Amino acid sequence: MQLLLCGKAQTVDRNMGEQLDKLMHQLMDLEEYEIIVDELSGSRERLRIRQAEMGPDVMKGKLLPDVTRKSLTPEDETFLTENTTATPCQRENPSADLQ
Repeated sequence: MQLLLCGKAQTVDRNMGEQLDKLMHQLMDLEEYEIIVDELSGSRERLRIRQAEMGPDVMKGKLLPDVTRKSLTPEDETFLTENTTATPCQRENPSADLQ
């Protein structure tokens, strides 16, 4: 009888150890998940701030962001100015340049 109880105690100990290991892994996963959520929240906040800085016209596609405009050459600026308000048939045909 005592041998049977000793065997059951070992089984219970082993099961408890396995459960503790599983819980520890879940805790580590949870901590990693929280770090990821924090990073994602920070990224979203930075995106919201950036969008607010750009303004509604940029967000709607009516204007290019200032960052892009600053990197354009004068020729690019002229091209955009001439073709932004043009109808499709008034725009330059890129395939004509390739021939």
